[in-house]
Amino acid sequence: MGCYTSICENAQKEFPQLKEQAERGMHALDTRFKVCPVCMDDSPEDVIKLECSHQFHRACVEGQLRARWTGKRISFNYMNCAQCRQRIAHPEIDLSEHLAFREKVIGMCLKRALAEGGFEDVSKAHKVSREAAEELVVETMVAYECKKCSEPFCGGRIDCTTEEEIDADRLQCAPCLWESGPSERKCMEHGARFAIYKCDSCCSIATYDCSGNHFCDCCHAAPLARKNYPCPGPGKCPLGIPHPANTEGVVQQHYKAFVLGCSKCFANDEDPSRAATTSSVSIARF
Repeated sequence: MGCYTSICENAQKEFPQLKEQAERGMHALDTRFKVCPVCMDDSPEDVIKLECSHQFHRACVEGQLRARWTGKRISFNYMNCAQCRQRIAHPEIDLSEHLAFREKVIGMCLKRALAEGGFEDVSKAHKVSREAAEELVVETMVAYECKKCSEPFCGGRIDCTTEEEIDADRLQCAPCLWESGPSERKCMEHGARFAIYKCDSCCSIATYDCSGNHFCDCCHAAPLARKNYPCPGPGKCPLGIPHPANTEGVVQQHYKAFVLGCSKCFANDEDPSRAATTSSVSIARF
């Protein structure tokens, strides 16, 4: 019998039984199966053949999907074949839940990238197509799983920190950090979306948040460097109010956020974009 995978789409539409035979042939086991590349067991029991032609024990493929990503950052390589890295495809393996999760994570990162400044390439790509913008988001932004509620959240730019510097035990989403965060100097009427933060490491207003840290433009230029910018004291401090001591401001070494005030209370009601551009991390640390 010939290989039905080469039958044109029109022929398969006209003769549905040919398509069924082609699909059965695509997933038919190779009699030359020797060993599962995951568990290295040569047992032929319950072996499946993916569309990429590689064969595994069903339990090994399902275990790979249950384990999901291996690092601290959320990634989706676990949905790929362990040998050729093509997307896992088999009629008996359901990826719908994993694909929906991927869409959710990439969607929240894309929303933040479009709302904040500094992602001009993503904005340009989004005008062409959402798919192009999503590809850039995967390359430039990072997402984590909250250690308290297990929900995903966007952590900002991927180049602001390295995998080794991330304290996985302190990764929490906005709602969980909101519940446990301090209440000093917060405007409880307008909430976190209009909050103005102090830079973690100097006496300036923060303009960036990097996976939970707040930085001004200058300090954000060196997120991994230990900084030493002591406050000049009363009468000289540019903020003009008492505040906690400035920290070294190393990204991922989270410090207690200090809210300077509320932009809406400071007669900034005419700026509706303020709420739209406040990131989830800023809301979390409020």
